[in-house]
Amino acid sequence: MKKLGESEKYTKKYIIPIIISIIFGGLAIIHTNIYLNNMVKQSLVEIAKMGAKTIEHKIEWNLDRLELLSESEIIFSDKYSIKEKINYLSQSDKSNACIDLAYITADGMLYGVSGREFDVSREKFFLEAISGKQTVETVDLPYYKDYPAIVFTSPVIYDGSIKSFVSLIYSTEVLCELVEDITFGNEGYGYIIDSKGFTLAHNDRSLVINKVNSINDAINDTSLKKLADLELRMLRGETGSGSYFYKGQNKIMGFSKVNNVSWSFAATSPTTDAFSAASPIIMVVTLAVCAFSLCLIL
Repeated sequence: MKKLGESEKYTKKYIIPIIISIIFGGLAIIHTNIYLNNMVKQSLVEIAKMGAKTIEHKIEWNLDRLELLSESEIIFSDKYSIKEKINYLSQSDKSNACIDLAYITADGMLYGVSGREFDVSREKFFLEAISGKQTVETVDLPYYKDYPAIVFTSPVIYDGSIKSFVSLIYSTEVLCELVEDITFGNEGYGYIIDSKGFTLAHNDRSLVINKVNSINDAINDTSLKKLADLELRMLRGETGSGSYFYKGQNKIMGFSKVNNVSWSFAATSPTTDAFSAASPIIMVVTLAVCAFSLCLIL
């Protein structure tokens, strides 16, 4: 009986406090992890919003440039030939291997400063521009050797009627360079998808050159399902976050719509990198739980 009493006393003094401390300690660690996970996700959403704003400002700046050019007499007047209009555009801004200015006639013939000529009368951007609004669209034209092209277009309006159009044709390589400047942590980066889910800008430029679409690829590759689900949310114009698995890594992303265009910006990072700053906090909570347990025992 004496031994039984001592056993009960031992249980009350040591075992029960240990069990209680383990339960409360476990709950504390779980809630800390949940809090930190939400904090990381929200941080990535904010980074995505800032990235989207950067792209929006670039788009607005390009469209403003085109609007100013469209108001020049040499562009809207019939007194000047197409050659003279092209010469004027070439003098107004220097084109380069990745950016080209162009004049488009009312019937859809595009004349680039670089000498390139295309019939764009059936292109989506042209069909939208003839309604009198500025447009930003990707095109399938072989304008640049490796990268897809993005066309910024502004109608040339004179006396209430659309006379022609001026355009700025970007290689998506320029967009990649812009996105590459948006980094965070050790491995975090941003990328952009268009309205159909194609990769428009990425630090891995092969994804842009090869027009990778994770939503389509997920049909035959189930490992991409979580990424595809997140990118479907991006196509719907949502702002949010989520986790996924990609190329052997667990990753986490935040995303936000790019206003005035049908694109979405994602800020993504391996979970090990995203939570690297949070690890010390979890360690402190764990040590605090251990210390509390020892206090209860002693």
